[in-house]
Amino acid sequence: MSTLESKEQQAIREVLDYAESHPYGLDLLRKLCSPGPKEGLVAGDNPSYTCHIGDCRVVYSVEEQVSGWYAHISVSKPDRRPQLPSPEEVEPLLAKFGCKGGLRACARIWIEDGFSVNILQRRAPPAPSAKGA
Repeated sequence: MSTLESKEQQAIREVLDYAESHPYGLDLLRKLCSPGPKEGLVAGDNPSYTCHIGDCRVVYSVEEQVSGWYAHISVSKPDRRPQLPSPEEVEPLLAKFGCKGGLRACARIWIEDGFSVNILQRRAPPAPSAKGA
């Protein structure tokens, strides 16, 4: 394993651990969808939910939606806007973040702001000791 691979694995582990212990509950998601300031609420604005793998920026959060708990992964290429990451780039990132079954197993996929691929995949609720975002 190269030093770059181990640094990427460490960055992924730190993001996963933080997101698991700071999930977005339903009340917080409702705030995000409501009019008004969002400062400090958006996962992508918090570096603890974010890492860079290759030329992709990945934001990972654990979210309670109305229909249950989901892993939310956002993948973008900030240095190559407006280029979107390809499915061939996104698939291995999903696996690295513990999402099984690839894009076909995801509950929802959408493009946000024309440059970010967003994915929701169902998952188990976070541990009861989680603090919330």
